[in-house]
Amino acid sequence: MSVFSSRDSTVGSGGALGTGNAGAAVSLRHCTFGNNLARQHGGAIRCSSSLWGLIQSCVFYKNKAFSGGAIFFSSGTKNPLLVDNSTFHRNSAQDSGGAMLILSLNLKLSNSLMSHNTAEVGSAVYCSELFSSFSVTNCTFLDNGLRKMSTAVWIANSAFKIRTSSFQSNAGIGLSLRNASGEIRNSSFHNHVKWDIRAGTPLSPLLITDTIFIRNSSTGTALYLLNQRTLIQNCTFLAKSDADTLPIIEINGDKTMKLHFVGSLFIFPNSPNDSKILMSLNSKLVPTTVYFWNTKIQHASNETLFLDRNTSSNASIMNSLAGKGVNLTGKISQFASGMLFSFPS
Repeated sequence: MSVFSSRDSTVGSGGALGTGNAGAAVSLRHCTFGNNLARQHGGAIRCSSSLWGLIQSCVFYKNKAFSGGAIFFSSGTKNPLLVDNSTFHRNSAQDSGGAMLILSLNLKLSNSLMSHNTAEVGSAVYCSELFSSFSVTNCTFLDNGLRKMSTAVWIANSAFKIRTSSFQSNAGIGLSLRNASGEIRNSSFHNHVKWDIRAGTPLSPLLITDTIFIRNSSTGTALYLLNQRTLIQNCTFLAKSDADTLPIIEINGDKTMKLHFVGSLFIFPNSPNDSKILMSLNSKLVPTTVYFWNTKIQHASNETLFLDRNTSSNASIMNSLAGKGVNLTGKISQFASGMLFSFPS
């Protein structure tokens, strides 16, 4: 095992290792990088114009930089960086990418843990720019960030795939998507202060399937969607706090905004004296359309469930069930006969 510790970059980037040679390859296995410092980019590693990169079974802890607290990779091509079975703990960046900052590169992250990393944007990972793509498999993002608006993973102008991964108790937002297109499968989002996912990609659809959203506190919303066309399939939304009166989903949209729920489940706590908000829509200029198909809502009797608090939006509900005592408010354009929905007169 190689150990790179307490190194300070005198040239500003790459506290322990750095390369800027075109065609260079980076391969690191069973290495530890701790307490390294760079005044600009890559507290532990800074690499640009590389042919490819492999980081396997490595540990990065307490590395610091202005951006890319542990790792800064920039290529300008579609060359891949593979990170597998590695741990990133308590790394920090003043600006972006507390653990990793990836620009114009294909990042494949698997079987790894990112915990207690901090940055203004992308407390754990910041991935952006042309050619970028981000693939995450079987990873955990835990307790990253310091402020309410911190984001554990920031993906912009990139394609992405997130599978079998966990986002838990990150300070502000679990995942932020800006002009990013992709999918989230078989994952979990748990107990974020602001939002589990914030997405704003008007031209690209977002798919979320077989994923669970759990909220234990009275703060935080599962989804904030800004003109984001979204399909939510076979997902579960569980609000466990009796005091929770925030919506599970917030939407700001226009006529391009469409939200589809297929085969999903909403579960509210047993608090019959409190109103619950399933969805809050702010679409004052043109309608936003929401569809429910084969979706169930479970909650205590006598609760008021607000589907839509804005009359310019429409909801279409087909083959779906709500528990006894529901009062579903909002503008309902279409619903199937025989359903267990109770509409106010």
